[in-house]
Amino acid sequence: MAARTYRLELYTPDGPIWEGEVVSIIAPGLDGYFGVWAHHQPMIAALRIGELIVRLPDGKVEFFATHGGFLEVHREGVRILADMAEHRDEIDVDRATRNLAEAEEKLNQLSADPYTAFEPWEVEELKLQRERNLTRLKVVKRQAPPV
Repeated sequence: MAARTYRLELYTPDGPIWEGEVVSIIAPGLDGYFGVWAHHQPMIAALRIGELIVRLPDGKVEFFATHGGFLEVHREGVRILADMAEHRDEIDVDRATRNLAEAEEKLNQLSADPYTAFEPWEVEELKLQRERNLTRLKVVKRQAPPV
């Protein structure tokens, strides 16, 4: 019996990232990861920084790093409006590694001297930079299960 499928549309402010028929997705919701299969109840969910895992009808799996946004389940399928999304194959590992090291260095500097000149919003941005780049590197290391 063939798996039931639905249409997934993944968009960022720059335009469409990926579209196609899928069997299921696992998305990073604010309260944790959740799955969506065919005939899911309509819903809207806020997304956080994390991995988006997309299972295709042929058994292959696609991985994306997403950084916030919203997911909408509707009658025709699922639409994701992500603040940012990158397919595993498009992630620049060197850049992610550099950005991660930079964020960790500055955060370590802050923990060594809490009176440094960082504003509270800068500290939060450094934490987000660290989390975004950790997610990118985690997604790059993902291996699709054998088909």
